[in-house]
Amino acid sequence: MRNSTGKTKILLNRPLFSFALFFFLFVLLLIVKSNILRAPYCWDVLGYVNRAASSFYKTGQIASLTGLTGHPPLFFIALASVWKLFGNSLLVSHIFILFLGASSLFILFKLADKLYGPREAVAATVLLLSNQLFFAQVGTIYLSIPITCLAILTVYLYLDKRLLLYGISAAAMLLVKETTIVVLLSIILCDFFWNVLNKEKFLFCVRRIVFLTLPVIPLGFWYLYHWHMTGWLVNTKLVVNRTRFVSLFMENSFRYLIFDNSAENVTKVNWIVFLGISVFIVFQIAKRKSLKLEMIFLMIVIMNILFFSYSDDLPRYFLVIYPFYFVLGSKAFVFIFDRMKYKDFLLSLFLAAVVVASVMNYTGHRNTDGWRLESNMEYLDFVKVSRWAGQFLEDNYPDHKIITTFPLSVAYRNPRLGYIKKSLSVIPFDKFDDFEEVLVVKTYQANFLFFNRFLQANKHRLVKIEEFFFKGKRIIIYRKKKEVLSEDRYIMRKLWYLAQ
Repeated sequence: MRNSTGKTKILLNRPLFSFALFFFLFVLLLIVKSNILRAPYCWDVLGYVNRAASSFYKTGQIASLTGLTGHPPLFFIALASVWKLFGNSLLVSHIFILFLGASSLFILFKLADKLYGPREAVAATVLLLSNQLFFAQVGTIYLSIPITCLAILTVYLYLDKRLLLYGISAAAMLLVKETTIVVLLSIILCDFFWNVLNKEKFLFCVRRIVFLTLPVIPLGFWYLYHWHMTGWLVNTKLVVNRTRFVSLFMENSFRYLIFDNSAENVTKVNWIVFLGISVFIVFQIAKRKSLKLEMIFLMIVIMNILFFSYSDDLPRYFLVIYPFYFVLGSKAFVFIFDRMKYKDFLLSLFLAAVVVASVMNYTGHRNTDGWRLESNMEYLDFVKVSRWAGQFLEDNYPDHKIITTFPLSVAYRNPRLGYIKKSLSVIPFDKFDDFEEVLVVKTYQANFLFFNRFLQANKHRLVKIEEFFFKGKRIIIYRKKKEVLSEDRYIMRKLWYLAQ
């Protein structure tokens, strides 16, 4: 690994500097994300992250921690442990994720500095911090930030040849989310390729592969234990269901590495990074210079896109590629600007322009599924509208039965989740005819087919009483009309609900 030189090297390697840098990054995140420190849990955090951590927090059970997702338990155990130390609150949960986000930025800085130098380190850190997907996810309580942090750490320790610590970090990464095995596979393939180029003996190459694969063992033990306790290993419904692999690979590559104009709206700035990396790689190839270091980063990016083109994907699944993509981008930008007069000034101006362009894509007016809104800060707009509707129900109809769908069906039951102060009575769809005072809450950010069919079948029995709207996010509340049903009609409707 190539180190910084002279006085800069001495400064950057001092423990005091490292502590000051981490403290600065953590405080910076606390400041720029201060608006989310008490923001309610959103979307899948309501569905399984909070539920799984709460299970361990209350009972200490880990076998069924992950519900139907099949994800390993390490993050849920860590979050519950933090709750035990500092209290189970929104504030504690958010600060914990911000701590991991600051750790990601800090390790990325150290990685880029070790490989290239301080300017590349600053550039890579700035690119990741301002990236809209990172900036949004560091405000949620998902697995994306923890695995990003551990993936950077694992690669850093591997390249720094601290293989024992690499094994621990890689094992922890896999025990947070099993899909990070793609990162491990990328490291193993690159290591094998480098050893072959160095004409190492076959037995040595095999021993290296075995050693680098050891972190998979704890994950294997977890799944065996999970299988023994629950009777199943993983949820395979979302694993292999793609039939357009090649086209999806091309779409995902363009969307996440260059420019995205789809409903996911992941980025409109990365084309600048892509252009810089392309220029750098073409120049290196033309000059017949080594791309050994860059190879591992490219491998991680490509392997992740390949994997998620073969299985279901969400924008947050791709966050793990961006630290490595931006290390490449930072090297490319420094390489390009080094050939210009006033290189440091122009590089700083360029990075500032990229930051401004990134920030301009933090907001929007999308009226789409809630999980898509988490590609930027629009998920907070959905949270805001959901809180308005919850407060309206709490103030005006506290005793009514509520029919709604996920995520509001979870959010309106538990005040600790941040949407309401007192629990509302949320009932199943098939109980609609069992009560007279029923409200139906429709959010356009949860377009589940069954709910839409339910509204269509009962539209003549519902009257709209309130609507909430903010930047494209909409919730409509209906009240059930009072009516008298014969016993036969009541039974027929109950059968209809059950059939759905």
